[in-house]
Amino acid sequence: MLRRAIAPVPVRREHWLLTCWLFGLVVLLAAAAPASADIPSDGERLRKAQLLTESFLRYHPDIRYRLEGLSLLDDGEPQRAATAFMRAAKYADKISQAAVAELIWNGALPGRSRAEAYAWMDLAAERGYAFLVAKRERYWAALDADEQQEAIRIGSGLYAEYGDEVAKPRLERLLAKGRRAATGSRVGSLGALQVLVPGPDGRFISVSGDEYYQNRLWQPKDYFAWQDSIWGGMPVGTVTVGDLTPDATGTDEKQN
Repeated sequence: MLRRAIAPVPVRREHWLLTCWLFGLVVLLAAAAPASADIPSDGERLRKAQLLTESFLRYHPDIRYRLEGLSLLDDGEPQRAATAFMRAAKYADKISQAAVAELIWNGALPGRSRAEAYAWMDLAAERGYAFLVAKRERYWAALDADEQQEAIRIGSGLYAEYGDEVAKPRLERLLAKGRRAATGSRVGSLGALQVLVPGPDGRFISVSGDEYYQNRLWQPKDYFAWQDSIWGGMPVGTVTVGDLTPDATGTDEKQN
């Protein structure tokens, strides 16, 4: 892990739970939206969300375990949530890596150090997404010299297990396996394939194979480029609310 000299990045205080849920909604509702669609309708969002079937998640463990972690986090089980996020992290999920960092940094995982939190956030910022780089630099500035050295040491081990160089190929193999399973061959056509997905009334609806197996969701190069288009464009300080405190009605501030 190398420290790079970068220009200061403006950072705003964020409520990470709310931020995570917003990230999850982006994946759920916009994953398969046509490139020409600026603002999908509610009906279209629902239809796109229905593409996240059991078979889809089987070959997208990055999304599967991130959603599991978000659900556990919302249920007030941060340690189990961290385990799920770490599973997603093994498949190059940068948002899950950042979630682990935030859980450690904010004291939700007793016994874990701020140095380790930094190492996870540095890993999450590996692709240079501005909002994660901002978080990383905020962490670094808060560490003392000993913690900084410890963070670098811990980071070397994390990169060996979770860095893109080793994590992306894990996911790429599963994406290829899932696409082959669609037609039973390595080069089969998807044009005539119809995929059954659960509808809002519990009955199944048919989705074309070309839509379900579109490149941005199944071809590794396109899939990671699609991620870059989402997270790379996320502005710093998207969420600007304070710590988790009771709101005016006396209920906890929560996003679900």
